[in-house]
Amino acid sequence: MRIVDLSIGKIRRGNDAAGLEPRQVRTLARSWRAGGIGLVLLCLLVYVPGLWTIPPIDRDESRFAQASRQMLESGTLSGWIVPMVQDKPRLNKPPLIYWLQAGSAALLGDAPDQWAWLDGESQNVWVYRVPSVLAAMMTVLLTWRLGVRMFDPRAAWLAAALLAVCPMVVWDAHQARADQVLLAMTTATMLCLWVVWKQGIDGSGHPGIKWRASDPSGANRREVEAAQPGVRQDAFSPADSFRPSAHAAQTPVPRSGWKWPVLFWLFLTLGVMTKGPITPMVAGLTALSLSLLTRRWRWLLDLRPLVGIVILVAIVAPWVYGVTRVLEDPALQLRMGMPLPSPGEPARSGFAAYWSIVYAETIGRSAGAKEGHWGPPGYHIVLLGALFWPGSLLTAAAIGRAWKRGLVARMKLNEEVAETAEGRKSGRFASLRGSVASWLRRLYHSRAGRPAELFCLAWMLPSWIVFELISTKLPHYTMPLYPAVAMLSARMLFAARTSFFPYVSKQRAQRLSLLLQKPHKCPGCTYQLTGLRSSHCPECGLPLSVTDQGRLAAGYQHDPGQRAGRFIWVVLGVAIGVVGPLALLVWSISSKDEAIPLSWRPIVIIPAAMVLIVNGMMIHFAVKWQRQGGLIRSMLVSIMVSITFSVGVLGHLLPRAPELWLSVGIKKGLRDMGWTPDTPLATLGYYEDSLIFLTRGRAVRLPLDGRASFWIAE
Repeated sequence: MRIVDLSIGKIRRGNDAAGLEPRQVRTLARSWRAGGIGLVLLCLLVYVPGLWTIPPIDRDESRFAQASRQMLESGTLSGWIVPMVQDKPRLNKPPLIYWLQAGSAALLGDAPDQWAWLDGESQNVWVYRVPSVLAAMMTVLLTWRLGVRMFDPRAAWLAAALLAVCPMVVWDAHQARADQVLLAMTTATMLCLWVVWKQGIDGSGHPGIKWRASDPSGANRREVEAAQPGVRQDAFSPADSFRPSAHAAQTPVPRSGWKWPVLFWLFLTLGVMTKGPITPMVAGLTALSLSLLTRRWRWLLDLRPLVGIVILVAIVAPWVYGVTRVLEDPALQLRMGMPLPSPGEPARSGFAAYWSIVYAETIGRSAGAKEGHWGPPGYHIVLLGALFWPGSLLTAAAIGRAWKRGLVARMKLNEEVAETAEGRKSGRFASLRGSVASWLRRLYHSRAGRPAELFCLAWMLPSWIVFELISTKLPHYTMPLYPAVAMLSARMLFAARTSFFPYVSKQRAQRLSLLLQKPHKCPGCTYQLTGLRSSHCPECGLPLSVTDQGRLAAGYQHDPGQRAGRFIWVVLGVAIGVVGPLALLVWSISSKDEAIPLSWRPIVIIPAAMVLIVNGMMIHFAVKWQRQGGLIRSMLVSIMVSITFSVGVLGHLLPRAPELWLSVGIKKGLRDMGWTPDTPLATLGYYEDSLIFLTRGRAVRLPLDGRASFWIAE
């Protein structure tokens, strides 16, 4: 590993792989043999531990798995059209996830006690989790390939790795739910949208075209081959124009072919069949934002909308028709909680019954909190730091960097500052309304900048605002936006690593005598440079010298906001890697349940203690390397923390916490009493769906209204 000290003004040329040149690292990160296999192995390390040992999780996973099991056992066409949990239809989600899970169970086997030697009392729930694991791996690989088309292959690989190990994706991949399939379909849709949009703009969906780059002052213009090793579009200055080169402008751009538009509509339709309007909403808002920001609309025709409508109707309409036919049964409507029509009123049609479900799951969830899942605006932003750890270290800075590069201001900075000062002086900015108006005015006067950053912003920000505004909130709702967050965060890590920005240790700053220097002006103009976070002067565009950058970076390093962000990141890392596993370990060994015999507890304690020690040491080194500017090494070590967390907690500690899995204890008690699946079983007061799954749908839930005596009499 060759690292040149930044404190003496040289460019850091170290690599994350010892003994490899940057070009070799890019080649490895781009290739399937190295980068692809590495990501697959990483996914297996974090997704497989606990896959078959964690019991069914209440409540969504147990409902999905039980509905898929009954679909497989039904043997009828109507059973495959309308998922059922016992005698109630489950139509709040489209059927694709149930079809995938039922197919997985048919392929791997779901006979009683078939996999008891592997999963203990979990009753084969892992066979229904396989589609989620495969979908998560598909998402990681798609993010990697999309990142290769947008950014440096090294940043693309790191983005996919950060997405693979973040707690939200890891935990959701261990559950038999629809969200991982939705994430995969949405990512595939966005990959196709990127290719079609890029072809519509400049005739190429791959970063191999020539882009015109100009120096910030506009004095020189040169043609840069973006595919040339070591020189990529994302390495240009913030003032780069969003326009193709003269060669590309003079060459007629052919209309996009059929491959990518057809794939776009196919994946979008599969997203609709997975979780309704989420994928179309994300793709639609992205396309609309790109068109508004670039002032170009003709590229939308390259998506072949008429062909897309045909594909969408051809796949969705037959299933909707089948559902409406099945729901015409009044008894089925009654079991769904719909009141019977009054005497003299016509019977409710199957379409009306299904439309009421669709309305409740879309408009109803947006207008009011459903099932108590409410959260204020900002809910998802607050949770992002923990759910996307460790990649959330520079996510806020990454969004700011992408905003500056994806949207280039038309007004000069001094005009903008003068307008802001005048507005504050006149009192127009005293209210929130005035501030929002100013922000919208600046957005209107901006033009599109770098395509990659612009696309990621269009993917992430509009949909994120929608998720923040709807009333019903759950942590996984924003997961379809995580690939864009991962790519921007990884790109920011490489930008901070290679440009003396923004991390400089205190010792290096002191050696340069920069820490306590007074603020100074740009050598090319009179602009005050204090507090800036750029390698170029925003007023005149003059590249700053290493000394100027060092002075600014030293101030940035000790900025209270940045220090608070790093502190929060460290606290989250300690909570995830040390405190959480320690609390779970203490709870497990102090339990009075006999699931962990006293003689076996050292077997549980010793590996868990090793995980705690290793995680603590790795977090320590991650923080140390951050302060020294080794952000990439810090991220790689943090990824190792996620791996040990998955192996130690999900694979070892969590399944051995008996007080978390009450249904498993009930199932063991029933087995000790001699209960068999042929024996009638009812529950009173305990209605968790995991018990329904563990008893293979035999447990009947009785209400607390005295009707239990009628069931006993029967």
